[in-house]
Amino acid sequence: MLNTNWGCGGNIRADGTIDISLCNIDPYRQGDVSLRLRGLGRDLKVSGRVLKHADMNAHNTFEQTEAVKPQMFDGITNVSEGVLMAALPPMSVVVLTLT
Repeated sequence: MLNTNWGCGGNIRADGTIDISLCNIDPYRQGDVSLRLRGLGRDLKVSGRVLKHADMNAHNTFEQTEAVKPQMFDGITNVSEGVLMAALPPMSVVVLTLT
């Protein structure tokens, strides 16, 4: 079944670091993602940051500048054999950094 609640993008920095941005716009369900990473070598280090909030309408204002703020992402479930698996929380944006 095609899941239309996803978004994905990426870029390679000048130093060779790769950023992959993933979005799960489903307000109720975790999104399990599997990415095949070809040609990146075996000593891949992956870290991540997540932007999420339990309230779908949460937002930052001048009075509350940190109502929604990035946190460390701990949803990376596996990195092996060129495959990265992650569990995205509902209503979240995750940026994974590969070095």
